[in-house]
Amino acid sequence: MENVRFTIFSMFFLASALVSFFVAYISWQKRRERAGRELSMLMMAAGIWAFFVVFETASTSLDGKIFWSKVAYIGALT
Repeated sequence: MENVRFTIFSMFFLASALVSFFVAYISWQKRRERAGRELSMLMMAAGIWAFFVVFETASTSLDGKIFWSKVAYIGALT
């Protein structure tokens, strides 16, 4: 496994991912309300993106940063 170094930016993105997943969970419970399902999907995509950006910012090698950037694109694409 490549070397990783978690920085303060990694922790901010991790906190952002956790908040996004929490909001997605809460809005999924309210999916019968107007735009509840759409908000849930949006927050899930934002959480996926932020979660993988944690590893992108923690990677020390260029190859690792490129790999995690491509993986994080899944969350940005949805």
